[in-house]
Amino acid sequence: MALKREDALKIITERISWLATLCEVRGAIHLLDGNTISHEFFCRLLNEVYDLKLLVLDRIQANFPAIDLGDETNKRSFQITADKSSDKVQTTLDMYHKRNLANTYGKMQVIVVGKGQGSYESVKVPAGLSFVPDSDVIDTKGLIKIIDALSTEKLEAIAKIVQAEIKLADFPADLFVHVCPYNDSPGYWPGMDDTRMTYLAEQAGDEIEIRPVMPYLDKLAAGGPIEPLRYITPTYCPFDWKLPALDFTLLNRTQVTFLLSEAVFDVEESRPDPTPVIVVKDDLQQSFAGSFWLVNEGPTHLEDVVVRFELFPGNVPAPVGFPDVYPFEVSIGILEDQEEIQIDGAFAERGVNIDELNRLLNNVGGDTENVKVKAEDGTESVMTWGERDEAIKRAVGPFQEEVGTVIGEISFAESSTKQKYAVRFRAVVYIFNKNRRGLPRPPSAKYHVELETNGANYQKHVADFVHEIKPGETDRFLIRIQVKQPSNHRFRVTFCNADGQTIQTRWIRLRCFVPRTRRGRLEAEKAPDLRTD
Repeated sequence: MALKREDALKIITERISWLATLCEVRGAIHLLDGNTISHEFFCRLLNEVYDLKLLVLDRIQANFPAIDLGDETNKRSFQITADKSSDKVQTTLDMYHKRNLANTYGKMQVIVVGKGQGSYESVKVPAGLSFVPDSDVIDTKGLIKIIDALSTEKLEAIAKIVQAEIKLADFPADLFVHVCPYNDSPGYWPGMDDTRMTYLAEQAGDEIEIRPVMPYLDKLAAGGPIEPLRYITPTYCPFDWKLPALDFTLLNRTQVTFLLSEAVFDVEESRPDPTPVIVVKDDLQQSFAGSFWLVNEGPTHLEDVVVRFELFPGNVPAPVGFPDVYPFEVSIGILEDQEEIQIDGAFAERGVNIDELNRLLNNVGGDTENVKVKAEDGTESVMTWGERDEAIKRAVGPFQEEVGTVIGEISFAESSTKQKYAVRFRAVVYIFNKNRRGLPRPPSAKYHVELETNGANYQKHVADFVHEIKPGETDRFLIRIQVKQPSNHRFRVTFCNADGQTIQTRWIRLRCFVPRTRRGRLEAEKAPDLRTD
């Protein structure tokens, strides 16, 4: 039965990547069965990839210099190594040149089993050799990329080779792994309850789907109405959130102790999540007189942003039903990070004497009984403090509480998808300013792994991961997932020991939420130690 293209590529990616992982753990190139050195496997693989007739050269001559595989007919040769260093590449080139092997085997390339060095600028290619270090040193990721470009027929043939040569050694059936999201116990949070985030896991066929749950985001997706959110919080933003942590439980029902030496994230896909997140900032310090601020907490900028609204005296709640038409409108255009929405004109339309207020608040002198104020045209006048207070009351008109409530709608388009949105909102706007104050600092963490925002078919290793599971023991630990912006991921986690035995989770779909104002401040968080031993 023929394999589908995606199935064939999945087999190839998983098993070649696992071979690279095991080489890194053991420090040598062995097949996962513990059979002979893997030259035979790469010989079959590269013959299929490049349509060559490579031979394992150690069969022709023991300890053949410089190269492991060669094809005299097609003039191609390869060195297979787990050593990614420039010194290894340089030594190989020098020996290849010294033995004049190019005359017999033509172009030589280096296959690095694992992750390459990144750059090989220091490598000096001997004169006469056709070798470009940055393209002729091919690591596991580069090899998979080359294979991915081949025809479906080729992929099917390669998948059969990989299945035959690389057989994964699984842990015993009595060793079980379970994964779910870990949610910290609710702590102090000065903001609203609907801005607290938790992660929820749901079974979706053979996969586990993990997504963030926050009532504010649900309300935003439904078109509001949204309320102002405070930014003076322990997280530096209006949301009580954390990067997701996966809670792993491993149960050992065997009679043998297992020492896990590696945890590897095999990521099939990572892609940005463009879902917009817009916030009305709460004027907690009463410092935005005559205006309110819109903040873009989503990953992309917003376009065609228009705010339509009505203004009411006092601090009043949002109505049950919002109107379809509004008397005031402010066009912003593009909202990158945040924007101040000035509504002085609306206050004036609703009975506030702006010029008179500016005059009364422009104090240029006075004493304990009288105050001297100055108008914009330079005219000065003296009045008692009591007279000034009465004049201010007259100037604010119907806004005797010196505050107004904005009820309205924000319309915009998300820049990457051009999808249009409309969100109803309420904002509280003061007529006078007071003071402001600073912010606290965020916390830090322990085990973590960082996933790419946009990528496919890559691996991430968990740093400093070692866990011993004794007979009859249940071992529990967290791995905090770090991302730089909102994104969706599909991956599974493989745990292995030094003998090449593996245990894998199911495929996991994870949606990560990252507020825009927290980007750039993110540090690797360490998870609390929950080991039960």
